[in-house]
Amino acid sequence: MTWPFENDTSAVVKKLTKRSILADKKSNLLLIVTIALSVCMVLSLALSTKGIAEAQKDSYRDKAQITVVAPTEEQLAQIKNNSNVQWIGEYLFLGSSYQDNIELGISYANADYIEKERGLVYSGSLPKDDNEILLEQDYIDHYAPNCQVGGTIVLDLTGTGETTEYRISGIIANSENTLGEAYYDVFVSKTYAQMLLSKTLDRDFQITAYTRLNTAAISSGEILSFAYDITRPVGIDDEQVFLTDYFAVMSGVIKDGVYISIPLITFITSVLAAVVIYGIFYTVVVKNVQTLGQLRTIGMTKRQIKRMVRRNSVQFSAKGIFLGICLGTVIGFCVCPSGFRIKTALVYGIFATIISAFAITIAVRKPVKIAYSTSPIAGMHYLPYEVKKKNSHKLHRKLTSTNLAKINISRNRGKAIFTFLTLSISGIIFLTSALVAGSIDAEKQARFLYFPDGEIQIQLRNAAQSTFTANGEYNYSTFLQLGNNPLENVDFIEKIEKMDGVEKVTPHNAIMTTIGLPVGMGNWLYRSNYTPTLTQEQFSIVSDLLTAGSIDYTEMTKTNGIFVEDKYASVGDTLTLQLRGIDGNELSLDVPVVGTYDGSKLMSVYSLVPGNPNFLMTYDTVKNLTGVSAQTGILSVDVTKEKYDAVLSQINEIAQSGDEIIVFDIAQNISGIKTEYNASIKNLYLVSVILFLFGGISLTNTLLVDFKNRKHEFALLKAIGTTQKQLNNMLNREIMTYLAGSFSIALFGSTIASIIVCKRLDSINHCIRFSFPWLFLFAFVALLIIIYFIFSFYVSRELKNTDVIKLIRE
Repeated sequence: MTWPFENDTSAVVKKLTKRSILADKKSNLLLIVTIALSVCMVLSLALSTKGIAEAQKDSYRDKAQITVVAPTEEQLAQIKNNSNVQWIGEYLFLGSSYQDNIELGISYANADYIEKERGLVYSGSLPKDDNEILLEQDYIDHYAPNCQVGGTIVLDLTGTGETTEYRISGIIANSENTLGEAYYDVFVSKTYAQMLLSKTLDRDFQITAYTRLNTAAISSGEILSFAYDITRPVGIDDEQVFLTDYFAVMSGVIKDGVYISIPLITFITSVLAAVVIYGIFYTVVVKNVQTLGQLRTIGMTKRQIKRMVRRNSVQFSAKGIFLGICLGTVIGFCVCPSGFRIKTALVYGIFATIISAFAITIAVRKPVKIAYSTSPIAGMHYLPYEVKKKNSHKLHRKLTSTNLAKINISRNRGKAIFTFLTLSISGIIFLTSALVAGSIDAEKQARFLYFPDGEIQIQLRNAAQSTFTANGEYNYSTFLQLGNNPLENVDFIEKIEKMDGVEKVTPHNAIMTTIGLPVGMGNWLYRSNYTPTLTQEQFSIVSDLLTAGSIDYTEMTKTNGIFVEDKYASVGDTLTLQLRGIDGNELSLDVPVVGTYDGSKLMSVYSLVPGNPNFLMTYDTVKNLTGVSAQTGILSVDVTKEKYDAVLSQINEIAQSGDEIIVFDIAQNISGIKTEYNASIKNLYLVSVILFLFGGISLTNTLLVDFKNRKHEFALLKAIGTTQKQLNNMLNREIMTYLAGSFSIALFGSTIASIIVCKRLDSINHCIRFSFPWLFLFAFVALLIIIYFIFSFYVSRELKNTDVIKLIRE
């Protein structure tokens, strides 16, 4: 602000600022590049992390929030006409048949379910007539390569031995076989589905309505409240309305891979960037203190000096931030194109700009203060490398190149510490990120959580080879346990044990259940393949590990009590348990939570299958409710690595010869876990690469600017007889000290940081098998060598061009 009668000198300040920028283009370019890199680092990491999370949400963003079970045709029509409903996907699983080493899943679904809920793309049309089907392209490629839309195919859909000729009305192009490569979906028409149900299964045609509501709510309570306002007026009971996984994914309850905190990343990178910018801007300003002192002698005020330096910083910041925003946006898009959002980029771009501007403002405060507080006389005699230091009382000091390098480093400890930190902090984060990414081991997680006692699991099938035959029982696995349980057959177990390569066979008690979570989670069902059952001996081990609750075996059995992993429920909650009753029909009852436990701790002390179990019941509770006394539901087979494939092949042959068992192997699980971690590992490597480049460029900038500030010193050393070779040796030893010190700090710091991070991550996901990142360490060493040679080449060339007389006069 210019006061009345005060001369407006802003034009002079602007011109001086412009000429100041043009006077030292190299130093200013280094500063702009450093600011751009810091902004790029903050923005690209934020966008890539957010993009990965958004990519996961994208698969659910437009899906149904609720399902309505068994609505009548009239109720369904009324719901469809409600303006608060966008679409309804009708779906009914009819059954499955296992034949010729493949499994066919037969279903009815309308267009909204197939296209919007499943996201399937198909050519042709959906089945309308009884003789029409919709097939997967994968099935046609493997088993009917000459078939196409409009053609015919002969199939035994029901597995009863009766083949029928069907017309292929459509072919699905992008199906995902989540149950394995041998599982294929087959969709039939509504009329054919009704016929199959009445003819083979004696069941009513009751669909599940996947309903997309016209609301942006993502919390379970808001979604259910909105849904009830639609379903209650048409006579649908609340017990028929269930939440899908939509709310859990969109609200962040379910996350894939390693969670990376955007605020934490932003904070770390901002602090690192501020430190580097401070150092470079400090050296640039300090180098010009003598010039600023001269300006003071001709009448320039402190205020004008302050304005000029601040204007410099603003111009550097604006250019650097703009360049960083552009680069960061491009990198964020390249890392995860599917999760990139323009709106998100704008928001985080503004956020990165504010954070960077704040960091730069803090970083330049001290250099600006030095600039305007230096008096004209002090400015004329100011030397950039000059510091307050006590005079040495030593009588003798050898002025060798090595000793001079030590003296120079110790002369300004603050600058030395800053130079060490410039690269070592980047190196710590770089090596830590690389180590964590390289130490994520999908096999370890698979073994801990799902295959603790062996690489192969044999489970009772929950559906016969054909669910359309007379033995299509509810919870078929429980039906098998009631009879002659094959997993307790001595001859069968001996046959497995005698296979070459089998080390051990471990039986596990488990029963097929479906459990509804407490009201706080809505009617979101947790569908468990099997719930482990505890004998009295096992109960005594587990009860000692409870985090809440205290009860004895007899009381728990009497009340039908259940143990629950502590993240799902609390003691005193009531869950809904569904399983096969003694009469062979579905039994549904409310059961109390009598104890909670930490699933990971339980698996560490006492492994139960399925791994990391969410619910536990007593053996006698299950026996009383189902009548099952032979409760073995899973066999774990421990196999030597060399014989793994051979044993798996033999067990699969046994499974395919009947309809009682199904086989799962650890390789399938490892593949799924790797897919889950791929995005997170990619992001961790992105962090590593950005910090790798940022640290190297920043240290190079710092050293080169510092060299320029010390040219007067080098001229004086030359004047007293120091040779070119001695100066080169002195500076080379200095840079070697800085690089060696930075390497040592980075190596030590990354080791400590990696231990902390890996231990924390392993305690959550049990996925860390420590693997030292030798390749990244060698890359880090190579970067230090490159910096050394760049600096040495630059120093040698500049010293040759140093005019002693000219510099001394300056």
